[in-house]
Amino acid sequence: MILIKNALNLDGFRTSILIEENRILKVQSDIKVDLPPDTIIIDASDKLAVSGFFNAHTHAAMTLFRGYQDDLSLQDWLDKIFKLEAKYVDKHMVYWCSKLACLEMVSCGTTGFMDMYFFEDEVAQSALDVGLRVVIGEGLLSFETPFCASFKEGLKKTLQLKEKYKNNPKVKVSFAPHSLYTLEKNDLEELASTIDSNDYIQIHLSENMNEVNTILSKYGQNGAFVLDEIGLLNKNTYLAHCTHLTEAEIDLISKKNAHVIHNPQSNLKLSSGIANVCKMIQKGVSVLLGTDGCASNNNLDILEELRTAALLQKLFNPSYMNAKLAVRIAQDFGGFFDVGLSEGKLADVVLFDLNAIEALPMYNPASYLSYAANSKSVDTVIIDGKIIYKNKEFTNVDVGEVKFNVAQIAKKIGSL
Repeated sequence: MILIKNALNLDGFRTSILIEENRILKVQSDIKVDLPPDTIIIDASDKLAVSGFFNAHTHAAMTLFRGYQDDLSLQDWLDKIFKLEAKYVDKHMVYWCSKLACLEMVSCGTTGFMDMYFFEDEVAQSALDVGLRVVIGEGLLSFETPFCASFKEGLKKTLQLKEKYKNNPKVKVSFAPHSLYTLEKNDLEELASTIDSNDYIQIHLSENMNEVNTILSKYGQNGAFVLDEIGLLNKNTYLAHCTHLTEAEIDLISKKNAHVIHNPQSNLKLSSGIANVCKMIQKGVSVLLGTDGCASNNNLDILEELRTAALLQKLFNPSYMNAKLAVRIAQDFGGFFDVGLSEGKLADVVLFDLNAIEALPMYNPASYLSYAANSKSVDTVIIDGKIIYKNKEFTNVDVGEVKFNVAQIAKKIGSL
């Protein structure tokens, strides 16, 4: 058991949290029960306790390309990145570079993430080795990738991943068609006829105006309507970016109960645009938060992303994306995992250091998380009832080994 005593909660009250195995057993102002002698007791009187954060869209292994191709538009960036990936992405690279990403995410309070890349079995293993929850998706394209010679092979390997992890409570498998502009319609139709009604789908959509115009020219309608016509838009569909949705697309996505994943920093860095997620939320669309990969952000700090999301929406409406709403979006696990800071939920808890300079004075915890906190504010991270990160140090991972392996891989690329 773990007992977190006298922590400040998001509503500004003091609370204690009792964790048994991987679930939250009790959340009360004062917990008085007989505890086993091996119970870990954490005095959290100088801590803020919140539920873990979910990075809903990233490409974890792309930590290798952090800072290698900057200051480009999306299409120019993709042209260069695809060439790098063809040359340098392999099983070894994906494991170690994803593991580095996992360490970075945990240190920012992230306890789960959704990934789209190649060699996704290695992404899952790196996440499990660090302790994170993960939704994996083998990137499906209509041309050869570093992992698959064809779309059909990628689809087959995704089905194999689904079978392998069907009983693993910390790993979910999704089908991950990259985008409408990198896939032919017949491949998308084959995907739609292959998957089950409960299968998850993640895809990039409407990331920039070049993509929007390409899809309009190819299909004669906007992307959300193309996905719907093919049969790939439903309650288990997760749409990354959605920077330039039309009003009609937002209405359709809401009607289909699909999810939008907001990636504000990547969209800014690649000059893609600003998604009006306030409008989406007002129309009933489920909005989650993601960082995108390190090659286009260039970090995986969900707290930075949370702040950017909250601030950017003030260009549309100064008050709608308030601090509490921004935090809620960052903590939304999209239905993949039953995480939350209440009794019976999976025990993912993040403790923030209230002695940090940026935490003083503390009037409003939600405001602090949205506008002042950063990764240095994170003190302790508990995932699935296990302490993964304590006093700003990892408890079960050789960080030096991860850094060494990534540095060795990076030497193959060299410097700019």
